Amino acid sequence: MALLLAYPLFDVIFVIAVRLAGGRPVYIGGVDHTTHRLGRQFGRWGALGIVAIAVTLNVGLGILIWGLSDPQPVIAAVLISGLGYAIFGIYLRRIGPTP
Repeated sequence: MALLLAYPLFDVIFVIAVRLAGGRPVYIGGVDHTTHRLGRQFGRWGALGIVAIAVTLNVGLGILIWGLSDPQPVIAAVLISGLGYAIFGIYLRRIGPTP
């Protein structure tokens, strides 16, 4: 289930981490979400495509491990997804929020 919600969870954690690191309050809205940063770099449709690819990859991983009784592939899939999002977050941090 966590893989199906990986992108929204990543977005929330990313925004909270960036706001706390910048000394800004977490509860005030802004344009520093991942989709805003992607839109700034790749445009509206490019951002949509990247988010769609990320969600599709996570759903694919979720389908591959669906119903497995062995926990090792499940843990591996979650770690692979987490590593991918960590690298993605490092890249997004360099783009910077929309002014």
